[in-house]
Amino acid sequence: MIDKINAALLELQSAVLSRSLYPAGHPRIRWSEEKARSLLTEILSALPEITVFAVDDRVVCGEEILPSSPSLLHTLFELLRQRGVDQITLRTGLEPAELERFLDALAAPVAETPQLQESAHLTLGAILRGAGAPVTETTVTAEEAEALMAVQAAGALAGIWRGIHDSRQISASILGDVVSTLARGVSDSSCAILPLAVVKEFDEYTFVHIINVAILSISLAEALGFSGRTTHDLGIAALLHDVGKMAVPPEILNKKGRFTDEEFKAMQVHSAEGARMLLRTRGIPDLAPLVAYEHHVRFDGGGYPKVPPGWRLNLASRICQIADVYDALRTDRPYRKGMSVEKITRIMRGDAGSYFDRELLDIFLTRVLPRAEPVGESTHQTVPAP
Repeated sequence: MIDKINAALLELQSAVLSRSLYPAGHPRIRWSEEKARSLLTEILSALPEITVFAVDDRVVCGEEILPSSPSLLHTLFELLRQRGVDQITLRTGLEPAELERFLDALAAPVAETPQLQESAHLTLGAILRGAGAPVTETTVTAEEAEALMAVQAAGALAGIWRGIHDSRQISASILGDVVSTLARGVSDSSCAILPLAVVKEFDEYTFVHIINVAILSISLAEALGFSGRTTHDLGIAALLHDVGKMAVPPEILNKKGRFTDEEFKAMQVHSAEGARMLLRTRGIPDLAPLVAYEHHVRFDGGGYPKVPPGWRLNLASRICQIADVYDALRTDRPYRKGMSVEKITRIMRGDAGSYFDRELLDIFLTRVLPRAEPVGESTHQTVPAP
């Protein structure tokens, strides 16, 4: 039973993350919520209630430690602790509306919902105050609320980036959890797969962009027949491909207009700098520094950084490059509107064989985009229009 409870909490966590990654009403939100509710219904048909709580570095149900404690502590129970909660009790008879209200409140910024409401079949508590004790309001600054949104949307990617930049350390388990969540969404969902999130942490665009690039890269890899460890490593490489932007001044990253020649040179540094950071960081796949270095090198050897004649891009770099350019063109930016799928398709096909691997691009445009772009979707509005 503990494995089922573990799986149910992971699905609850995914349901919360989906609310941050996707716009309201998106099919992915319904899908993840229904899966969590189905698992809980199965468990609560056998048990009258379950109580799960976090203590120290563990998540416990009864006298058993849940196998996914590190992931649950970092995301689901982190969100709960921001509101003074470290214990959940679920009872037989849990209604869909009760679960939906709970998930909506937990996914909202803490500044908006500092206190979670209990219901007949879902109660909350804090171990130090005793089970069922009222949840007290927690004061949260705007900066903390923004950081929490980043945790919800990207599994603490901001913290992962800073760890690489500042101490050359990485939480491999957390990064793996992020990739597993994204990969599960790609593999299990027959509906649209692109998240449309607004995350303000490092800059207003970067973290949303890298989530999109990771999902598109995993999707293209699966369309090519890859799975398992290969797609997992590729997903990590995609999430870290722009880590070198930590070395670029924020005023350049966030500039609302075209770069000067000097600013563009400063931006170009991020590829080589990202590779250097990752080469000095333990716990990441070998693909990560390679993709960070190569993702702006063209298929024909142009682009940047400069490479010797005859240089052949790694397959992972070619995959991420296509995903990177597509999402950059598709998304609204402060200085321009995102382009239509039709226009991007024309532009990218025009660069097939020079900028992009022709065969990979064709698979991306014919097999990945039909899943990634719902009918009637306009652009990825990750940044408010100026």
